[in-house]
Amino acid sequence: MAILKIVNGKGQYKDPNSTKDVLDYILDPRKSKLGLYGYFQVDPQDPAKSMRDVATFFGKEKGVQIRHYVITFPHYEATEPILVAQFADYVAEYLSADYQTVYAVHEDSTYVHIHFVCNAINYRTGERYPGNKKELYSFESFLRKLLRKFGVYYFRIFYH
Repeated sequence: MAILKIVNGKGQYKDPNSTKDVLDYILDPRKSKLGLYGYFQVDPQDPAKSMRDVATFFGKEKGVQIRHYVITFPHYEATEPILVAQFADYVAEYLSADYQTVYAVHEDSTYVHIHFVCNAINYRTGERYPGNKKELYSFESFLRKLLRKFGVYYFRIFYH
């Protein structure tokens, strides 16, 4: 069973340094030995600055700066990090239609998992990510369909 963990909790990621701190964590080469990263609508040399620039342009430097998701696969569903990275590319393409997105596949724990960090500010409209049920259901529906294509039929969501 694949698990989507929504890491954003009340009051999280409002600090101006939170984007850089979380990106530094997910992009730590010790966590992704194969270097399976994806950068969508950001400068790969400095994705935190790219996200900050969008927030500044739209005057949204205050409030929640990022969305952080983790998708975990049990060892019997996804053992090949390369396949997990292919899955991550599809998810990041979906998210990056409106939000700058960076992902990293981590192979440093019992289960292969993917961290996604998205700017909370829509780079097209300047609107903040709504975080409402409609948005979540749409994302969940997309994930369920995509997971089936990768042979994963059970899926749960956890809020951190």
